[in-house]
Amino acid sequence: LGHVIWGMRNIAAMVLDEPRPAEGPEADIAGPEPAATWQLTLGSVIEVLDRPGSLHRTGDGPWGQMTVSSFLGFYPSDVLAHTWDLAQVGGLDAHLPVDWCGRGADGLAAAGDAVRGAGMLGPVVEHADDADPATRFLSLSGRRP
Repeated sequence: LGHVIWGMRNIAAMVLDEPRPAEGPEADIAGPEPAATWQLTLGSVIEVLDRPGSLHRTGDGPWGQMTVSSFLGFYPSDVLAHTWDLAQVGGLDAHLPVDWCGRGADGLAAAGDAVRGAGMLGPVVEHADDADPATRFLSLSGRRP
């Protein structure tokens, strides 16, 4: 969860033309009350994104300088993947939305190796050509569904 909170803070920093937030242990970023930290961060980011011109701002994204709009185009896939990760740790069914998985899988397939490597996604996990959207998305994000 700390990673996703950090990503949200990075979006706000891009809009506000501030330095990228410091990285650190995910538990430290999430704090002692992760749900409260998430809610506070989400509210702040929504407020910042509501400002005129916010989507056209540029800043330091995962692949260098990019617009907030471009970053947000990929960001739901990051949240989706980590939703699955958290569900796995908790022994829960993630109930991933089929349409989000389909769009995420298409985006990851189009990005190819640009989203792989240190600090990014691992290698693609083999999956059937006719795999359902969630399996395809998770496999392309380096996870073993």
